[in-house]
Amino acid sequence: MACVARQDAQADRLTSEFCLNVMSIPTKSDWGEIDKNDLDAQYAFKQFYGKSLSEAENMFRKNALHYQEDLYSMPGKVFSYYVQAFINYLASGDSAGDSDGASSFLHMIIWLLKNDRKNVHAQTLASLLGTAEAVSKKQQYYGASADIYGNFPALFKEIESRANGVWLPGREQDKGAEES
Repeated sequence: MACVARQDAQADRLTSEFCLNVMSIPTKSDWGEIDKNDLDAQYAFKQFYGKSLSEAENMFRKNALHYQEDLYSMPGKVFSYYVQAFINYLASGDSAGDSDGASSFLHMIIWLLKNDRKNVHAQTLASLLGTAEAVSKKQQYYGASADIYGNFPALFKEIESRANGVWLPGREQDKGAEES
């Protein structure tokens, strides 16, 4: 089980509130055949293939902005595994002051919802949305100036609107949606 970061309003910190079943380290079969002309996919494979969640989390700890770019080029099943390492990093105390990491996470979700939503498993999407909500409430913690990185709560509002009704674990569903 891997746990998803959520905002704990009382403690004003990220905590693990709900957990997901996460597969084992992705195999070569999970990665599939990588197009020889897709340099980004080849690089993502070179960087992440065979890495455990702990090893991948250490990579994000060293340079989240750099390694998050590789997530865009991963097949859905592989993405679902390695994005958890990014989530774990953002939920850790090591991410304090990592404005680039936090901002790139929010922008990655916006991009996924615009361009590649069908490739993201529903359970992974719920995890991403829960983490995005938590990150959006901690802009100062990440040292992210709104002048440079934009307003995190506004980015989360865009994420919510693009998610189009995906239920966020830990939240009550919209009463209107339940009645439909």
